[in-house]
Amino acid sequence: MKPQRITGGIVDIYDAYFANSSNQSTDFELSIKSKIVKVACGGTHTIALTSTGDLLSWGYGNCGQLGLGIEKRCAQNPTLINIGIDKKFTKIYCGYGHCMAIGKDREVYTWGDGSKGQLGKGLGDSSEPSVVDGLSGKEIIKGFDSNFI
Repeated sequence: MKPQRITGGIVDIYDAYFANSSNQSTDFELSIKSKIVKVACGGTHTIALTSTGDLLSWGYGNCGQLGLGIEKRCAQNPTLINIGIDKKFTKIYCGYGHCMAIGKDREVYTWGDGSKGQLGKGLGDSSEPSVVDGLSGKEIIKGFDSNFI
């Protein structure tokens, strides 16, 4: 399969946020063996779901909302969120500073800003997706800065 070409002025959001950007856009090729079927946007980050159930993220993630670990706070290009072997997803949601994904096994994963309990795991941020105990198979309603069961 030919790689998809994504263009359209992606800038380094971290630099733009702190007004140090040259505002030059970057074109790049994303080599994935599937199509992007859904995109969800937060305050400074974006996640995408592919037709094969993989997750990609990019943008600025000061609270871990990229899902790429504590060391990766900024991703200029779509980057695969590595959750585990054969873990695939069917739905994605973004709040202002957090994300939620529903697995094919109907497990609920959250990550990002959890300062108000929006991750469903008490208070505190999470820089990598992890399962929310007790929510598997529940219906989720998307809010702007929170999600509801």
